Amino acid sequence: MITPVEKKKKLYAKFGVGEYWIVDPWEKGVEIFSLTGKEFKLSRSYTRNDNLESPLLEGLKIELSSVFSY
Repeated sequence: MITPVEKKKKLYAKFGVGEYWIVDPWEKGVEIFSLTGKEFKLSRSYTRNDNLESPLLEGLKIELSSVFSY
């Protein structure tokens, strides 16, 4: 059976969404998947102490310590 996350990834890939992020509030991390051909591949993983930079959105930088400061 296909998981909801996998279903969403396939749908996003079908319509050419260039980047897909999974934010884990419990582990305080972010995984960025980039569209390669017709599927997503893990591009980068970040932890709460990292500064996230989007491979697709040039200039976008997010200090994750401030995002996960709760």
